[in-house]
Amino acid sequence: MKTLSQLGVFLLATLLPSTIQAQQGLRWSSNGPICAQPTSFVGAPELTNVAYLAIDGRVFRSQDDRRTWQETGSVNPVPFISVAFDPRRPDTVLAVSGEDFFGRGIYRSQDGGGSWQLIEGEVEELFFDKIHIALSEPPAAFAVGRNAGLFRSIGDSTWIDITPGSAQRFFMGVVSNPVDPRQVWLLTDDEIWRSEDQGDTWSLVSGGLMPNGRLFTLRIHPSVPQTVYVLDSQHLFVTTDGGGEWRDLGPLPLNLGPVREAFAIATDGSLFAGQASSGIPAAVLRSSDGGVTWEEAGLHGETVHGLQWLNGGVLVALTASGLFASEDRGDTWQRIDAGINASQVGAVAYVSTDHTTLLAGLGECEDSRVARSEDGGRTWETGELLFQLNSIDALGVAPSDPQRILAGGDGPGIYRSLDGGLSWTYRRLTTSSSLGLLDFAFHPQDPDIVFAVTSSPEGLMRSLDGGITWTTVQPIGGSQEATVAFAPYDPQILLYAWLGLHRSVDGGETWQHLDSVPGSTTHILFDPDRPGFVLAGGDVGESKLLLSTDGGVTWSVLEDSPILGTLLGLARDSTGVMWLSHSPDAFTTRARLLASFDGGLNWEPALAGLPRDFVDHVVAGTSEFAVSPTGGLAVAGSPYGVFVLERCRPGPETACLLSGRFQVQGTMRTFDDPPAEIPTRAMEFPSARAESDQAVFFESFTAGNFEAGVKLVDACGLPQDDPLRAFWAFFGGLTNAEAEIEIEDTVTGQIYRWQNPRGDFPLTLADTRAFPCVDGVPVAACVRDEEVACLIDGRFRVSGRMQSFDDPPEEVPTRVMSFPADRAESDQAIFFESFSPGNFEIAVKMVDACGLPADHPLRGFWVFYGGLTNAAAEVRVTRMDTGRTDVWRTSPGVLPRSEGRTSVFPCEE
Repeated sequence: MKTLSQLGVFLLATLLPSTIQAQQGLRWSSNGPICAQPTSFVGAPELTNVAYLAIDGRVFRSQDDRRTWQETGSVNPVPFISVAFDPRRPDTVLAVSGEDFFGRGIYRSQDGGGSWQLIEGEVEELFFDKIHIALSEPPAAFAVGRNAGLFRSIGDSTWIDITPGSAQRFFMGVVSNPVDPRQVWLLTDDEIWRSEDQGDTWSLVSGGLMPNGRLFTLRIHPSVPQTVYVLDSQHLFVTTDGGGEWRDLGPLPLNLGPVREAFAIATDGSLFAGQASSGIPAAVLRSSDGGVTWEEAGLHGETVHGLQWLNGGVLVALTASGLFASEDRGDTWQRIDAGINASQVGAVAYVSTDHTTLLAGLGECEDSRVARSEDGGRTWETGELLFQLNSIDALGVAPSDPQRILAGGDGPGIYRSLDGGLSWTYRRLTTSSSLGLLDFAFHPQDPDIVFAVTSSPEGLMRSLDGGITWTTVQPIGGSQEATVAFAPYDPQILLYAWLGLHRSVDGGETWQHLDSVPGSTTHILFDPDRPGFVLAGGDVGESKLLLSTDGGVTWSVLEDSPILGTLLGLARDSTGVMWLSHSPDAFTTRARLLASFDGGLNWEPALAGLPRDFVDHVVAGTSEFAVSPTGGLAVAGSPYGVFVLERCRPGPETACLLSGRFQVQGTMRTFDDPPAEIPTRAMEFPSARAESDQAVFFESFTAGNFEAGVKLVDACGLPQDDPLRAFWAFFGGLTNAEAEIEIEDTVTGQIYRWQNPRGDFPLTLADTRAFPCVDGVPVAACVRDEEVACLIDGRFRVSGRMQSFDDPPEEVPTRVMSFPADRAESDQAIFFESFSPGNFEIAVKMVDACGLPADHPLRGFWVFYGGLTNAAAEVRVTRMDTGRTDVWRTSPGVLPRSEGRTSVFPCEE
């Protein structure tokens, strides 16, 4: 195969769309969804608003009474399954792994989980399952392992073994008395021990207890500590005299499996039991008579792994899909897991007409579901159980009918939704155990035509009735990575990447295998703004991206692209930025996320805001992208849920409108002399911000006192020739103080300001041409070479030529100077040589002054010229998106005067 020649580079450059400046401050965030097993939750709201959670081996911390959560800031040295802390010292945390393979010993953090240290000594070589801190003075910490026994540390003393001498060697847990923390209870698989002196001496208190198999859980009544409940795999037992006598209350009225950790006792003595199996009418049951009778207490369909009663009347449920809290003894529940992102996501997709709704296919946990977010990934709800699939690896959304969605994965059929993923119907497609669905592709205009890629022998399948019935059109399969795509400019053209590339020009009726393409290509990307432009790649070892400029007929290697290793995802968002995730190391699962702001020529890391583990340990095959026409971008970052690119980050002083594309901020000035400047704040009502996707209301000097409001309207759906086609901006307020509101289009960088003078009541302003629509009109891009420089994020192309003193003079192009390892070029300046290497001749500098106020006379892109030569020279600076060119010339025999031009390139044209 030929490499990308100079002609190929020229074709690539002339076909590039208008690109948005490279965003050095890319902000990624993940707030879920959750599809994992929480293993430890600890909080004490009567003493602190701090709480900790261990889930999927990671540790999260809340500092606002469980309303929001953040990962503790460092990569855990081992996967932690149990955490504990003294609420009087909330920054000191203990944690254990419990897994022989992953780690041993006890770890301590003294900065709230920011860093961890392995505690040295005897416990360093032991495996522990649970950690507990008794609120004595000084506090006593206990660590118990199924085969390690029980260890204790009082204060910061050395850990010592306090296991009862005759205890069996399978230890289940340790709990301290909430009223008298010196009293400690130890549970083994068939015995119960009690100590009155923090473990110095022990008494066996399980005499008369006849368990039905292994004991799992022990809980102490929070206000009547002589009452203790114990659970085995089937029955509930109680003692009301501290273990002197036990009574069998019979089996819990649950249908499936043991309760284990999902058991809690309220201050009033109410009992709560959770069912660790999904799909039952109520996942939590409640008893108000000490376990004699039971009633439903909500959380329908959840898999409950843990229950905890917090003093103050809050019941917390740890489920496979998140954290829930009830303040009315289980009658109603609210999510309390904002910021927790722990799930294996096999597919992600934007749906609905406003493109703020996200779907995520969850798998590799106990349930397969499609999680749904209606606010661009800020909050998530898990949908119904799709029990016919072991994992969801493909989501397909019909472009012409975004409420029509298909879901598939590891299973013998597909699920189909006609309401945007709210409800699903199932259809089995094969008699085998699994089709292994990998990808869907809907026809751009006809939602009844859809293709499905499978890893089974069925290979590529097609449906002509929207996914109800299917036929095989290309019976080849077996690969774990493959995709199919329609050409956006001609839906009769399709490309099917399965190891190699296959092309159809008749809507998928017939297919041609492209013999000249390497045989392991698995990903395809058509560019909607450049007909015929396609990128492709796959699991091809040392190979790079492939480029076609004729719709897939011929291909060449894109030499400046990264070495792929394994390509995991390939996408282009609505701003023209291209995205690539790949695993360059064939021997690990490390993944990298890259962005290209010049149409695929150059790629740079795009990792700001992503955790280190996302970069180093993402499981190959799960880094799939979803793009929204309004600028949204989401990537499945297993096991970290869905990461969404935040072009605007909302905050008390920042509003994000129209799906986060526009950032709105403001300031006001008092009537003092001199005046004080105070930022505006989004108003708050009792349960929500005074903000919608289109409008925000600001206060400033005092809370609740409305000052100014902003509204934006997306009128880009109007016809191309409509004079009102743009983003409209409206301003107004009820104030006579000096105010300024600034709106930034985070896609284009354009800024619009509204100002109200001091002492005047504002007139309502409506500007229907405030922000132009971004349509990606094909124009040339700046391509660097030895004679060309690209300044201000590639917006401006700089080149030149000089004339010798010969007669007739010889014309020689300027060349970018080079030092030993680098070009003499920054984003703002370039140094040229010409006649001989290293001999400086001409310099050009540019400054982006578009951040100045709209009415400032110097607002624009400034250009400065100068040099150390008396030869005739000509330098040309060209703005790439408009073609406007500025030319600077020097005369032969004259040393030039440096010159600055501040008005040749306006910000908006």
